[in-house]
Amino acid sequence: SVTSERFFLPPNVLQAIMKSQTTTTEESIVVAATEEREPWTLPGSIFKPRVKEADARAFYDGGATLDKMFERDWQRACAKEKFTSMLARENKGSVAGKSDKQALQEVHDMLKRHFQVFYSTFIYYSNGGNDPYHMSLNAFTTLLDDAGIPDPDSLSIKRSDCDTIFIVCNFQPDKNSP
Repeated sequence: SVTSERFFLPPNVLQAIMKSQTTTTEESIVVAATEEREPWTLPGSIFKPRVKEADARAFYDGGATLDKMFERDWQRACAKEKFTSMLARENKGSVAGKSDKQALQEVHDMLKRHFQVFYSTFIYYSNGGNDPYHMSLNAFTTLLDDAGIPDPDSLSIKRSDCDTIFIVCNFQPDKNSP
């Protein structure tokens, strides 16, 4: 016989434990069959109108469209006096002795050569903000840190130099323009 002293329980609790029963019931679970659907395709998706509406007339932007995008972005940057005057100022400090027009063309050609990488990087880092067409200074700083670009010991690529480049190159449309 089990006694309450052996388990340090009051006799009424021990009696309740000894008299309890366990009941097990078996239930059958029916899983509904899944509806057979067509596999997802790009032409059958919400992106279908892109083929008719986008500049590329395709689901993806091709080389001609990316070239057009770059040239438009370059025009916007060159339309900013701050941008062109910064490039002219930097060119004057250069030992190469090139004309401003020649230096500007070299910057254009280098940026165009790597535009797809810059564009993809812009898309990635600008996605954290409220406007997918604008990269904030915080996102730009994160990009610089991730790429290891600022160098506090450098004469021309300190964090403050990078901030200046951002401010000069950042396109802000005129609020009065349509």
